[in-house]
Amino acid sequence: MESEMAESIIILGPQGCGKTLNAAALAKAYGFNKWCDADDRMPKTGHLILAHYVMADCPLRVVEFRDAMKKVPNPHPATPRPNT
Repeated sequence: MESEMAESIIILGPQGCGKTLNAAALAKAYGFNKWCDADDRMPKTGHLILAHYVMADCPLRVVEFRDAMKKVPNPHPATPRPNT
């Protein structure tokens, strides 16, 4: 029997960086079946949350988009390349 659903985590990146394009792959990489946008009125437990900002007192784990994408073997082909 499962004790509790996984705590949600936030993938943080600027608008247009490719969070939504890669949402399903990111969710799978982090072991989630569901993902949502932070603008969806604070999601439930067990979601991968896509956000372009977080409040300083946010209790959830926050992962930068560029770091999160290291877990995705095949990014969506339309994902913008970061400026280096």
